[in-house]
Amino acid sequence: RGVVGIGKTFIDSIQIGIPIRKKEFNHIALSFDKDAVDNADRLLLKYRNDTLDAKERRTYRVIDSVGKEVNLDKKLAFFDALSTGFLRLGYVQLDLNRLINYNRYEGYRLGLGLTTSNRFSNWLTLGAYAAYGFKDKALKYGGLVEAQLSRDYQAKLGYRYTHDVVESGTTRFYNDKLSQEERYRTLFVSQMDRLQQHELYFTFRTGYIQPTLFANVQNRNVANLYQAIDGTSIFNYAQAGISIRYAFRETFIQQPNRLLSLGTKYPVVFVQAVHSWDKTSPSYNRIDAKIQQSFLLRNLGRLNMNVSGGWIDQTAIPLTLLFNGRANGYTGFSIAGRNNFETMGMNEFVASSYAQCFIAHDFGKLLFKTKNFAPELVLTYNVLFGDKLNGTIGTLKTAEKGYQETGLIVNNLVKMNAQFFNQGFGIGAFYRLGNYSFATPKDNIALKLTYIISF
Repeated sequence: RGVVGIGKTFIDSIQIGIPIRKKEFNHIALSFDKDAVDNADRLLLKYRNDTLDAKERRTYRVIDSVGKEVNLDKKLAFFDALSTGFLRLGYVQLDLNRLINYNRYEGYRLGLGLTTSNRFSNWLTLGAYAAYGFKDKALKYGGLVEAQLSRDYQAKLGYRYTHDVVESGTTRFYNDKLSQEERYRTLFVSQMDRLQQHELYFTFRTGYIQPTLFANVQNRNVANLYQAIDGTSIFNYAQAGISIRYAFRETFIQQPNRLLSLGTKYPVVFVQAVHSWDKTSPSYNRIDAKIQQSFLLRNLGRLNMNVSGGWIDQTAIPLTLLFNGRANGYTGFSIAGRNNFETMGMNEFVASSYAQCFIAHDFGKLLFKTKNFAPELVLTYNVLFGDKLNGTIGTLKTAEKGYQETGLIVNNLVKMNAQFFNQGFGIGAFYRLGNYSFATPKDNIALKLTYIISF
């Protein structure tokens, strides 16, 4: 027989004509009181309009016993850890993303990261981590102190210490959560700088804008390929800047331990401005910008676009502080990502100003599919323009003539359905076009595996 559920809603204490302030309709679409779980029984007694009869009490008891039998609480905790990256262990939580990693510079990297949970404090977060790379044979570590000044405005003031490595020539936006597919390229990164940094930051949200003010001092030991033109490799820079994320009509669910975005159908914009100075090297100003948007086309699938660019007013600085091409090219086994140049060699291009665009059209599931076979066709086109630098830059190239590539991807050729998430394996073929293509056609081709996780 089917299951029937009956719900009753009681509305009381109605007031009409009460003025409602505009700020009460903010970016939070649904909010859970942070004390609701711990005080559930007391709240139910206060607001329940009726008492439970004997049948209802037995129903609660049976449901609770079933939950204990199948270890429902542990399974929910495991799913929460997969979706957030943190496994809660009482007053602390384990950072799952720091347990094991791999890249070509460090080799296998084993680590441990702990931060305090909301059971320790609802407004103060303390954290620390340590890691060891078996290829570079170096210990890395860091710490964090963060105070939440306002839950409604997501205002946080924090201090972060880092003694670690960072990819040479990389661009990082604050409050930019990269997808797993965008992170695949880090597996093949071979040029990294050793970084020691002290940083203060303050972030908050007003409307659809999330600004972050930051200042840091850093000691950077630069990889050989990305030294200054005069060969200098160790620098001590101070930086101050602002990073802004704007997502029109983005809404969130405010859960007791995290903020979950429901997304937006409008473009998401990032703008970041930095002033940097050093006693022995030239000071410089840097501006980065990025806009990303996804369009759902009826009966034609989804079009994804990511456009970014940057400008630096000084070129007589370490090459690692300029822009590198967001490459994902590797001659061995490789995984195709998102918003990367799949045929561009790692550390092949550099620029002091650039503009790039990544376009991918996903036609969605094809007409034929089974439980373990649900192919999705994706077409891609990527292009990069960079300025021509003066001076010697070693083996690094410039892309003033325009770097281009196109690709064809078939995702989910093999699909594996698990209890908490699904895995899809596919294949992609990419071709290097235009002025920077090779004379031999086969050298322009890159074949790669695709791997997608979905919840």
